[in-house]
Amino acid sequence: MHKKNNTSPHGYLSWSQMSLWERDPNLYYQIYIEGLSMYQSKYMYFGSRVHKAIELGYDKENDPAINLIATFIPRYPKREFRMNVRFEYATPKEIKDIPLYGIIDGWNPWSKEMCDYKTGKNYSQATADRSDQFTFYAIMIWLRYKVYPKKIFVHWIKTAEDEEKGLHATGDFQTFETKRELRDIILLSKRIRMAWDGVCEIGKEANSRALKK
Repeated sequence: MHKKNNTSPHGYLSWSQMSLWERDPNLYYQIYIEGLSMYQSKYMYFGSRVHKAIELGYDKENDPAINLIATFIPRYPKREFRMNVRFEYATPKEIKDIPLYGIIDGWNPWSKEMCDYKTGKNYSQATADRSDQFTFYAIMIWLRYKVYPKKIFVHWIKTAEDEEKGLHATGDFQTFETKRELRDIILLSKRIRMAWDGVCEIGKEANSRALKK
């Protein structure tokens, strides 16, 4: 029997939801049920600004270093590529269906290569290799195209901070290539199921509280 168990607050599971639930279920409840606004740090704002510049091809604030990055950093046929897929798995009693949603910074459907743009003062090959975010996206690509990404690139936009300029791009970027093995996929698949059960339970609790009011 195929059963849909969807009481999650948004009706789907994204990487940001999953990572937040794993880190702090109470904070997840406050943000997704109670509507608590997430604090946007200067680092988050700067990252959004650089992402937008890459998308447009120029920086709206006309920073020469960001314009340089936006001009020369590798580009992909699909930018801000939004995906909705269904993650199905069997239990002894039923088949469950988990809607997954994600936005991939860059995707080439012909070469099957994907990328993510990162800002920050520090980034390394080890950081790219450990990132479960890319495993999550690899699973989504498999579910949609029946193939795993042949190459996963992380383009790190080097960032510095000082009293004169504040937080700023240096004008340089570095590319890391990483890959995911079957073991990575299996381990994260288990965590996806756990996270989905967790957020659905939070949704049930919220619905129950609302009915009692």
